[in-house]
Amino acid sequence: GRARRATQRLSVLLCANADGSEKLPPLVAGKSAKPRAGQAGLPCDYTANSKGGVTTQALAKYLKALDTRMAAESRRVLLLAGRLAAQSLDTSGLRHVQLAFFPPGTVQPLERGVVQQVKGHYRQAMLLKAMAALEGQDRSGLQLGLMEALHFVAAAWQAVEPSDIAACFREAGFGGGPNATITTALKSEGEEEE
Repeated sequence: GRARRATQRLSVLLCANADGSEKLPPLVAGKSAKPRAGQAGLPCDYTANSKGGVTTQALAKYLKALDTRMAAESRRVLLLAGRLAAQSLDTSGLRHVQLAFFPPGTVQPLERGVVQQVKGHYRQAMLLKAMAALEGQDRSGLQLGLMEALHFVAAAWQAVEPSDIAACFREAGFGGGPNATITTALKSEGEEEE
């Protein structure tokens, strides 16, 4: 018979300020249940549901946690959001986080090169893992588990330079310097686990 390749699509939400100096841990959504490490041991936030996307409930929880953090730090932030379930979200309980939405068809700041970088770093990690498995003739090493995929996503996000994030915001017309008035951007993009 033909060998079948198991794949699971992951949705990744990225959040950074306009000068790139602060990157929040990614929110990753998939179909698989949470890995056994438990939420505290994960390299990024993870949520599971039957469709594998970032649901309104998951986004509400993420925003509530961010609002709590910003309140503790006596900060207020504006999140710029695109095509997300956020538009049907009740944000009335948020005191330190405000949402603003890009018009349909707008190329968002993180879509101007950052998302592609994250995907590239993720794919590079997958290829390095596959090469090591093939060199060691360990075909089981070709499998990528959810926990490892989450580590790859977190590392790929960390590998993006603040200057690259700032450049994307500048290209989008936001300035993105240290005194930027737009402090945080929100973007959701799918990543494939292979």
